[in-house]
Amino acid sequence: MSINRRDFIKTQAIAAAAATAVDHRVLMLALWKLALVSLLPFSTALMGEHGSRAPASALYAGHIAALSLLQFARAVHLRRSRALVNWTDEDARRAVVKSALILACALLALGLAFVAPAYNMLAMLPAAFIDAALRIGRGDAAAS
Repeated sequence: MSINRRDFIKTQAIAAAAATAVDHRVLMLALWKLALVSLLPFSTALMGEHGSRAPASALYAGHIAALSLLQFARAVHLRRSRALVNWTDEDARRAVVKSALILACALLALGLAFVAPAYNMLAMLPAAFIDAALRIGRGDAAAS
């Protein structure tokens, strides 16, 4: 399982555990996200077979960007609708910042798919270090 897919599933589980209620928007975002995650093996297989071609790279990067966009939309909605989750202000801010950074990496990968198709997903590499960077920025790097 790729780091991206694992991160999407992990954040879905964290948000579900923190939820005190579910409204229509959260439910629809979760259903669309799970639908896209279920299609991820197909775009992954296409990328594996034809990764050096721009259309295959763009499709895979677009798939990751769509998942990232849904994750960002959920984080923003949950930050605005504080009655839906048991998050502190800092937790809500971190969720929005993390999902925004992942979305930025995914959009960069989508753009690079047309310039360097075989290497465009290297733009997602910073996403692996977002948690560590946010911990360092908060000042609790020694806790990890």
